[in-house]
Amino acid sequence: FVLFLNRQWDEDDGGLLLDEEDSDKAYTPSFNTLLHYRIPRWHSVTPVRGKKTLAVVYGFVLRKRPSLKERAQLFVRETAKNPIALGPFLLMCIVSLRLYLFPIRFGSKKEEEAGGA
Repeated sequence: FVLFLNRQWDEDDGGLLLDEEDSDKAYTPSFNTLLHYRIPRWHSVTPVRGKKTLAVVYGFVLRKRPSLKERAQLFVRETAKNPIALGPFLLMCIVSLRLYLFPIRFGSKKEEEAGGA
């Protein structure tokens, strides 16, 4: 969450919070406004212009980590909604398995034959 505390602020002063997951959204700091969103969330803040200081309180709330079973159920539920999201996960699994079975060795063949690392 972000709580904006500046009384006199407009877009020209900068400090806008840009939601990078939804390119249409930019939030201008407004006094006593609470902005909340789920984390992780890609965002950025535009530079503050002039001699003003942007005053905000920010934080996040942590939940108890779900069990392995709960995480598996969430994964199944979310990939059922968006099967395309499964692609990067499967690619990561394949790459991890390949690296586990066939680790990358650094150094030349000559160094290995000579007993080098």
